[in-house]
Amino acid sequence: NGIHYNWRKFTGFEDSTALKGDKIGFIAQELRKVIPQVVNEDDSKEKYLSVDYGSVTALLVESIKELNDKIEEQEKRIKKLEKNG
Repeated sequence: NGIHYNWRKFTGFEDSTALKGDKIGFIAQELRKVIPQVVNEDDSKEKYLSVDYGSVTALLVESIKELNDKIEEQEKRIKKLEKNG
């Protein structure tokens, strides 16, 4: 599930301006259950998780292409049925 969240500062990331403010993303723990390849765990004792959004984007693009193919196939079938019906 996509979520909206407000990034909070924590040890090791206090100075990162790129991470401040409102964000849209995924909960890494949830995403790891579905696509574990896109979730990374750091070596700290806290075991912080991060998401490789570039890889997620590639998967989403491929999924959209597959759905488009299915829609086009269904539209052809509908037209054929309407023509014969």
